[in-house]
Amino acid sequence: MTVISYFLVVFETEKDNEKAGLIYIVMTHIGAAFLMIAFIIMFAYTKSFDIFGSSDSIPAVSKNLMFVFFLIGFGVKAGVVPVHIWLPYAHPAAPSNVSALMSGIMIKTAIYGIIRFILWNIT
Repeated sequence: MTVISYFLVVFETEKDNEKAGLIYIVMTHIGAAFLMIAFIIMFAYTKSFDIFGSSDSIPAVSKNLMFVFFLIGFGVKAGVVPVHIWLPYAHPAAPSNVSALMSGIMIKTAIYGIIRFILWNIT
């Protein structure tokens, strides 16, 4: 989704769109890297991607590290306040239908990830 929406942001060839697209793609790839590291840590301990069934085998330090990585990774993609650098650039630069697509699908998918992997495990 990140790569496709990058091309949609830079579709109109204006200087602001290219800058916004570059900031967007860099930040979302940084978020994806944090998510990938969190999933690798989870798989290293559980040999599965089922965090709910086998989370007892993950040490507390690794759980805390996974929490931070999931929060940063999904937070970047959702545009959460400390890591929302790309949001004020990409949304105004994108055409209105692309901005609606980014708000309606991409950001909500990241919010679902926050609920699924972070808030669900707190209880």
